[in-house]
Amino acid sequence: MISRLLVKDSARSIVPWWSQVEALRALTEVCFKPGLNVLWGRNGAGKSTILKALSRLTCSEQGGRSVVTEDAIRAFFPGFGADEEDNFGLLLEHDAQATVTASAGTRYGLSLGGFDDDFFFEGFLTMNQKGSSGQNQMGLLDRALSQYMTIARPKAQPSEPTGRTPLMRRGAAAPPVPEWPMIDWRVTEQGVNDLWANRVRKMREKLFTPQIPAGPYTVILDEPDQSLDLDMQARLWGAMPRIMQDKNLQVICATHSVFATDIPDAHYIELTPGYLEEVRVALKGRFS
Repeated sequence: MISRLLVKDSARSIVPWWSQVEALRALTEVCFKPGLNVLWGRNGAGKSTILKALSRLTCSEQGGRSVVTEDAIRAFFPGFGADEEDNFGLLLEHDAQATVTASAGTRYGLSLGGFDDDFFFEGFLTMNQKGSSGQNQMGLLDRALSQYMTIARPKAQPSEPTGRTPLMRRGAAAPPVPEWPMIDWRVTEQGVNDLWANRVRKMREKLFTPQIPAGPYTVILDEPDQSLDLDMQARLWGAMPRIMQDKNLQVICATHSVFATDIPDAHYIELTPGYLEEVRVALKGRFS
């Protein structure tokens, strides 16, 4: 579980463009709770930037696991300076458990700006998938959420014209034993020189040393409703309360969907003050 993101020095953020986002310049911390956390704000408010920071600070990779690769270590230590490991500008309070990231705007197999070992396994296959953007997005979302769900995914069914995914199908199924992806260390302390071994140790200390009591697993979703039609958006957000019944889950997401404005027990994080209520009032006046 992720508890808090502290901003120490935005100019040194691990996300290079953090200090260029006006709404984030004066930000000192972002607090998260168990359950559903929704980042809300206008375009350019910094929603995706915050999610990118969470993903990078936990080395969460598109595809359903947290990994630490050589590229991740190089990106985490700018300039390879061993004395710069504390100068990241951001501090993440978390409990060292693995995270999953699913972003509609990121292709599988692209990690920290370059191709990684999963490119041909996920990226190549994704680029050659048939189906609409919405259908592919629902497949991505379903794979990410299925990492933690204690409700079994229904058995594969023939494809439907509506493009529904197993997540959106109705009907209960027997709960299996939940599994969670392990941290994948592609660079280890063994077999590297002293400088790299020190960086690997620092990476472990920074990212995976518990800072808060162990809590729910975390799934990071950047605009999960992107490319979905209104019916599918309504189904997705209508299903969220049921999904959140799993107490061993924390979801942190960004969205613009009007269907995400009044989800019971959701924790809303407004990056544009007053914008959420403005949308609620507009919707009430239009559809009442």
